[in-house]
Amino acid sequence: MVSVTLDGIRKSFGAHEVLKDISLEIADKAFVAFVGPSGCGKSTLLRVIAGLEAVNAGEIRFGARRMNEVPAPDRGAAMVFQSYALYPHMSVWENMSFSLRLRGVGRAERRARAAEVAAMLQLDELLDRKPGQLSGGQRQRVAIGRALMRQPEVFLFDEPLSNLDAALRAEMRVELAKLHQSLGSTMIYVTHDQIEAMTMADTIVVLKDGRIMQMGAPMELYSRPASQFVAEFIGAPRINIFAGQVAASDAAASDAATTAVALDGGATVAIPAHRAAAGAPVRLGVRPENVALVSGEDGIAAKVDVVEHLGAETLVYCTSAALPAPVLVKTGHTAIAPGAAVRLAFDGAACHLFDGDGQRIAAAG
Repeated sequence: MVSVTLDGIRKSFGAHEVLKDISLEIADKAFVAFVGPSGCGKSTLLRVIAGLEAVNAGEIRFGARRMNEVPAPDRGAAMVFQSYALYPHMSVWENMSFSLRLRGVGRAERRARAAEVAAMLQLDELLDRKPGQLSGGQRQRVAIGRALMRQPEVFLFDEPLSNLDAALRAEMRVELAKLHQSLGSTMIYVTHDQIEAMTMADTIVVLKDGRIMQMGAPMELYSRPASQFVAEFIGAPRINIFAGQVAASDAAASDAATTAVALDGGATVAIPAHRAAAGAPVRLGVRPENVALVSGEDGIAAKVDVVEHLGAETLVYCTSAALPAPVLVKTGHTAIAPGAAVRLAFDGAACHLFDGDGQRIAAAG
């Protein structure tokens, strides 16, 4: 296997620049996910790595080898697409071994190699079936098997699970994670589903408008998002964001303990001291699990609008005259019902503070 290095990559289609100075290092044997909204450039970046698109500037390296001029079939990368793209008239093993057939490998050897890969993907009982006789998950495993047959140095996945239903997506996430562990291969995975990225990848690259917004381990991005955009994109259910301003702050003082944030609705939330001047416009971010339903007279008065019971946890959607936006609470099992009056408490230590441009404001010290 091999590392992948992108250095100053730029890609334009006509006057439209899709990738803007992308530089990153993907370690050997890593599982990296590219995530971002539609049109952010993640699929184009994957196609650039595969050699399906030429770059306008920058360098691509697999290990120490420059790949810019190397044709896609010779790069040692195999790509699995959203569409299975299987030959309907060929059996499973014939589809999987088609690249070997093009190289002139004999039928017996191709069948034997296909059987080995099929056993790894739990397809060994299906080798003689046609794609039309398979489920969506089985067809996607055949497409992955076809990539495995090429014995690539780098695996590239372009939203391979988006055509599957929810249950099959969950099953395939587990299978892909196991496959990475067993192969120890370098895998790059494109998805718009941040749950897929969080559960499978050891590194996530968040893209927006052709630029890298943040790169790091899943829980690093979740716990310390570099911007409001990353905070809102990573995490399900979505983070609560409230507009306000810094009411008081002694962040410059060495003994400062807290920063008070006055939200536009009138509520004030105390958080650990941050480097923000009094009066500065800010956005306060708090994840649903860091909002508590409290009793007594403490907290912020609110009304329950909708309750979603998910079994072990419950999502409670509330509104409050003291808050500039609705708030979502994630809690355990509760008998609370829509229309109930509740009081909310924010865990100040778990809150995130962003400036007027949406960038993270650092904690004091």
